[in-house]
Amino acid sequence: MSNALQEHDDVVSQLRALAVDAALTVCAKPDLARAVLARGRTGRANQRRRWRFGAVGGLLATAAVAAATLPGQGDYFLHYQPSATMEPTVLSGEQVIVSKQITPRRGDLVVFRFAYDGGEADSIQRVVGLPGDRLACPDTGTGSCEALSINGRRVSEPYVSDSAGKPFAETTVPPGHLFLLGDLRENAYDSRNRGAVDRDVVKGVVVRIVDEEGQTRPVPGAPTRPGPDEDDIIDPPGPVPPAGVQRRGG
Repeated sequence: MSNALQEHDDVVSQLRALAVDAALTVCAKPDLARAVLARGRTGRANQRRRWRFGAVGGLLATAAVAAATLPGQGDYFLHYQPSATMEPTVLSGEQVIVSKQITPRRGDLVVFRFAYDGGEADSIQRVVGLPGDRLACPDTGTGSCEALSINGRRVSEPYVSDSAGKPFAETTVPPGHLFLLGDLRENAYDSRNRGAVDRDVVKGVVVRIVDEEGQTRPVPGAPTRPGPDEDDIIDPPGPVPPAGVQRRGG
């Protein structure tokens, strides 16, 4: 084995070890982490064709290194889904990869910040209305709603697991806001309750769902979005909100 290849393999081994430590403790020494990353970047430039982590394993390892070295600096971040309010799209216990750079479109899942008594937390919901859109869920006469209406037209939502939920009167999304709904309409606390959400509290657009086995899948019902590659930094997930707050966010 050549000296260059041996040195490259040593860098990979150090990165993996650092990633494990960072993922568990998020307290690796900054100087060591920066040195390992600097050597990794040099090795990547010289032997790029040889350096391939597994698709998801590499992304999550990069997120772990970012936790120790560059918190908040990535173009992507992970978000953990603690509740069932986005099922069947995102199951409780799964994670999503979120881009900070994409402008939300109708159908996208977004992570946004919401306030509750004594604090703030993040949640995932789906964009169903953009500024100027008129939304309603007409009552069928039985106290329920069969389908969402956008700008006077009934829309199909195959990603919704139950009925369209409780009816609500027509409302217009104000400028600079988004109308967000959970996919599990019967259980979600969303724009039907809190009103449209200010665009400024939206932290990013979901580009991939990561199941508990580490496998990724696209977002059903959302526009096609590019995901991160092996050179992208993915910030680790933030703290999970208290159990009593989770439903209030989703």
